[in-house]
Amino acid sequence: MTVMPSAETQTPAQNTSTLPNQPAEQTKVEPNQQQVPKKPTKELVAWSASSRAFSRKPREWYVTLFAMAGIIALVLFFIDGLMPVILIISVIFLVYVLNTTEPGEVDYKLTNIGVDFAGSQTEWGMLRRFWFDKKNSSEVLIIETYFVPGKLEMVIDPAKKEEIRKVLLEHIPNEKAPTSVVDKATGWFSKRMPQA
Repeated sequence: MTVMPSAETQTPAQNTSTLPNQPAEQTKVEPNQQQVPKKPTKELVAWSASSRAFSRKPREWYVTLFAMAGIIALVLFFIDGLMPVILIISVIFLVYVLNTTEPGEVDYKLTNIGVDFAGSQTEWGMLRRFWFDKKNSSEVLIIETYFVPGKLEMVIDPAKKEEIRKVLLEHIPNEKAPTSVVDKATGWFSKRMPQA
């Protein structure tokens, strides 16, 4: 036989039953934060363009790419075994697919809240600076961010370049970021590849 303690000797956490004349304990905790109404989104500039800069590469480009990758893979195979070779093969496959598959069209918007890129919105507070560049014969807007991957790259309509610059200057500065080690390495390899 188990003896249950009386309601008077139980702690409030143990007393789950309620007496008829006592109100039940409220378990709902109200948040201390007040809800701030969202600003309505106002579109400032919008355009449609491809999702990434793209140009077809000639056959010589692929031959050079595979030859360079083969030499590097052979050296790494003798130094470290099979794993670096598998990594190189997967990266070369990715490069091949990105350079043979045409990108789709994407809608870009600059709003009063931030940048809307393919349905994903980034607020102005998360953006650091911007600049324009040319990649694969396309005009590209590059916006440096405070989060990974560090940059947003958007193909722009050259006719809207000044309108885009004007809107962006209201929120972030127009200055080119210093070239990173990855950008330098990519530039070094691309100079050694045959040009289209």
